[in-house]
Amino acid sequence: MSLKRIISLLLTGLLLFTSVAVYAEDDVTVPPTEDLPKITEDETPAYDSIVTETPEPPEPPKDNDDEDDDKDDSDSGSGNSSNPGGSNTGNKDKEEDKVEVEIEKPKKDATDEEKEAYREELKDQLDELDKDLESAKDADKTVKAINDSLKEVVKDMDSEDAKEIVKDLSDMVEKAIDNPETSYEEAKEMVTEVIEGTLSSLEDKSEVKEDVSMMIEKVMEKSSEVKPTKTEEGFKASKSQLASAILKVKETKEDLEKTLKKNDMADVVVKETVNLNIETEEEEAVVLTLDTEVTSLLSEESVDLKVAAKGVSFLIPEALLKTASTGLKIESKPVEEADKKSLNKETKSGKATELKTMDLHVSEGDKDVKGLIELSFPLDDVQADLDSLMVGVFENGQWEKLDYKIVNGQVIFTAPHFSIYSLMTYEPSFTDVDKYWGKKFITSLAARGVVAGKSDASYDPNGTLTRAEFVSMLVNHLNLTDEVTRNFKDVEEDKWYYDVVGKAGLNVLSAGTADMAFRPEEAITREEMAAMIYRAYKIKFNENPQASTNTFIDDESIEYKDAVYAVRALEIISGYEDNSFKPQGNATRGEAAVVMYLFMNK
Repeated sequence: MSLKRIISLLLTGLLLFTSVAVYAEDDVTVPPTEDLPKITEDETPAYDSIVTETPEPPEPPKDNDDEDDDKDDSDSGSGNSSNPGGSNTGNKDKEEDKVEVEIEKPKKDATDEEKEAYREELKDQLDELDKDLESAKDADKTVKAINDSLKEVVKDMDSEDAKEIVKDLSDMVEKAIDNPETSYEEAKEMVTEVIEGTLSSLEDKSEVKEDVSMMIEKVMEKSSEVKPTKTEEGFKASKSQLASAILKVKETKEDLEKTLKKNDMADVVVKETVNLNIETEEEEAVVLTLDTEVTSLLSEESVDLKVAAKGVSFLIPEALLKTASTGLKIESKPVEEADKKSLNKETKSGKATELKTMDLHVSEGDKDVKGLIELSFPLDDVQADLDSLMVGVFENGQWEKLDYKIVNGQVIFTAPHFSIYSLMTYEPSFTDVDKYWGKKFITSLAARGVVAGKSDASYDPNGTLTRAEFVSMLVNHLNLTDEVTRNFKDVEEDKWYYDVVGKAGLNVLSAGTADMAFRPEEAITREEMAAMIYRAYKIKFNENPQASTNTFIDDESIEYKDAVYAVRALEIISGYEDNSFKPQGNATRGEAAVVMYLFMNK
C-alpha cells in the first residue's frame, strides 16, 4: 500500500466526519477544523468508516503566455516542469475536477441513542453539501460523489431512515438539474448513477417511486427544452425545432427506461413532453402561436406540450393537440397594479389577498379551450403560509376557488376555462374554529373550496357530515368526469348531489350501499369514511395500500377491516387514546376535514 494511501486512512479514522475535498487546478479546500466534533478516548462511535481514496490533484492547465513560460523554464531548469520525462499530458489537461465525499457508515449494533446521533450528524452533513447546488459550477459532480458514499450507507440503515436520506439526495439531484451550469448530458448521467447506486441499494424501492419520478421528469424536461423565436406578432416555435426536441425526448426515454428496468423500477412512468421556455421582459405580454404544422407533429408523435412563460406554465395534453385542427394560441400577460387592487375582495365568508395574478388564455381559432389544460404557479418567490393558499379564477365580479396540489414547489391546478387567475391567501371568517384542534386543516380546505361552513361565520366542527357531502369532496378532488346515466335508487335527479353520488357509484368509490341504496343524507360513520378514502386512494395512485398489523381493541366490530387498517398505515385516520376506533360512530365535520387534508396531501 502506498504511503499516500496509509496517510489517507489514518486521517480519516481520526476525524470520523465527512471530508469534502474539491480539487480545482492548484488549490485544495477542506472543511474548517473548528467545526469537527470532539471525541474522547472512551467514546465509541456508532458507525464504521467508509474511506474513499483521495485522488491526485489534476495537473494545472498549460500556460500559453510566452513571457511566463520563459520565466517558469528558467526557474525550474527544465523545458517543461509539468511534464517530466516528456510524456503526453494532453488527457490530463482535459481531466475534469474531481469531488470526493466520505460519509461514515452506521454501525449495525448501535443503540437507539447512537443511531439518533448518527442521523442528526448525517442530516447536518447533507445540509452542508446541499448549499449552493442551484448555482455551483460542479453541482452534478458533488451529487455523484455523495451518491458514491451513500449507496453503501443506506444498506445498513433502517428502511425509514434510508427513505429519509434518499429524499434528501433526491432534492439535491433536482437542484443540480435545475442548475443552469448542469448540461442535459450531465443531468442524465447523474440521475443514472443515482438510480444505479443509492436507489438500487434499497430493499423496498416502491417507497421512493415518487422521488425517482420527479428526477426522471426533470431530466426529460432538460432534454426537450426549446426556446421559441420572437416575431412581430409574438413567439413561434418551428417544426424543425420541435422535431429535434421530440427525437431527443424519445432517445432519453428509451435510455432511462432501460436503467429503470435494470434496477427493478420499471413501474416508474417516463412521460414524453416537449418544453417551450419563453424568456421575456418582466412586464411584457406573451403571445405564442402554434400553427397546424406544429400541433400535427406533436399529435402524430404522441407527446404532451409544456409552455413556460411569465412565471406560469401551461401543460397541454396530447388529447387537445389531436383535436386542434386550426392550431393554438397561448396568451399570458400580467395584470396592472391598479387593477389588482380592485380584485382583492373581502366577503362575509372570508378575505382573499392577491399574491400573483395573471390574465391567461388558450384558444383554438376564435374559441377558448375549456377544462383540459393544467396550469402551475411556482412558489419560490411566495412568502405565505402554504395552508392558507388559494387559487382563484375571477368571474362575475368575484373569485371562484379551485382545488389544487403542491408538487415540487409548484401549485398545480386544472383550468376550467380561461380568464384572470390568481395565487392568493385566504382567511375564512369562521368564528367557531379558533380554538379547535383541527383549525389549520379546515382553513386549508376552505381556501381550496373543498369545504364550506354551515353559515358564513360558522363551520360547526363538531357537527355531523352527510354521506353525500363527504363523497362530494372525494369526487371533486379526484376530478372524476364520468357521464352519469344511472344512479342509486334513493338518489333523486333534482338533488344537488345527484351527479357526484352517481360518479362515486360508477367508480366503486362508495361504501355502505346495500340493496342499491346510497342513503345520501344520513350521517357518515368513521368506517364508511375510511372505506371511501381507501377506495379513493386506489383510484388516485393506482395501487393498493398495505394494511397496518396494529389492530384496534374494538377490531371485532369493524366491518371494513382492510380499509380501516390501510388508512391507519397511511396515517390518514387514527384511533382514540384507548386504541379504539369506534367504527360505527359518526364522523364529525372537523374529523372529515382532517382526513381529507391528509389524503389530498399524499
